[in-house]
Formats: sequence, C-alpha cells, structure tokens
Amino acid sequence: MEKILKKVQKMLPLSKKEQVKFVKYGDEEQVREYLSKKNLCCDAEVALVERGDVDLVQFYMMYRRRFLCSDTQIALVKTKNVDLIRAFISVDVFDCETAEEEFVKLGNEELIKFYLENHLYPLCEEAEIELAKNGSAEVLKIYFRENMLWRSAEIELVKRGDDELIEHYLCRYNFGAEAQEELEKMKKIPRAE
Repeated sequence: MEKILKKVQKMLPLSKKEQVKFVKYGDEEQVREYLSKKNLCCDAEVALVERGDVDLVQFYMMYRRRFLCSDTQIALVKTKNVDLIRAFISVDVFDCETAEEEFVKLGNEELIKFYLENHLYPLCEEAEIELAKNGSAEVLKIYFRENMLWRSAEIELVKRGDDELIEHYLCRYNFGAEAQEELEKMKKIPRAE
C-alpha cells in the first residue's frame, strides 16, 4: 500500500489492481482527493461501491460526471443498500439492463417510484416484465403515465388478472395482438354442456 500511496501523492497513474486496492483500503480523504482528479477503471468502481461509503460514491458520481460501468451498476444493486442506490438514481439512470432488472426485482416500492418519477425513460423489457408481474398497482400507474409496455410485459399484465389495472392501461394504450388474445381467453367463460 505504501508504494500506491507514493504514486497517489504524486498523482501518477495507478494500475487497475492498484486502483482497486487503494479504493478498498485507502484513507477516505486520500481516496476523495484521488477521485476528484482521476476516473476509475470498472473494477475500481465496483470496489468503491463495495466499500459502502455512500458519500464517496456520490462524490465520485457528481464530481466525475460519468456513467458508472455496467458491472458497477450491478454491484450497486446487489448491495441492496437503499442509500447507495438512491444516490445513484438521484443523478443517473441504469443503462445496464441486468442492473435495471435486478433493481426492479428488489421490489423496493419507494425507490422504484422515485426512479420512475424522476427518469421518464422506458424500462428494459425484462425489468418491465418483472414490474408487470409483481409491481404494485400504484407503481404501474406511475409508469403508465409516460410509458406503454413491451408486448411481452403486456401479456404479463393480462395474466396478472387485475381488471382495474388493465382498464387503466387501456385508457391510454392499446394492447398488442398477443395480449389482446390472452385477455379474450381469460374473459371467456366455459360453456356448460
């Protein structure tokens, strides 16, 4: 670590391994100073997230004004740390579909509502499917304000069987052929013979 600190003090470039070690174990103030001047490699970003220091992660995101790499976004969600995730979604959107899907799977209604209300971009297909299957009616209605569902997510919404939610969606959008067919199947009452 001593060799790394000397390089940091002189602002010399660190190798990927050195960045990871420094971010994991370095003094907070030294790490903050380094982050103010240098971008991290993806592995070091992951190490920063795993360190769990919300202020440092937020500082990095705000100061460097760059997207976190996909692996970092996934690591961020896997921490399940509400404060870390909120810090990220306050300034950025998931551009990694796996991270976005895992975020929705966490099922934290408050965070999902915050994300949807502050970022008007549609979710990726797998995240939408998860939302259509398991999201609360309130969260889905927020989503429907700005976004129609992927056709595969429409089918899941129909399978959910929530008539009020289906009507709410249909007031704004039309179902694709597959979801419409599924809806018609569900509404048919078997004939008594």
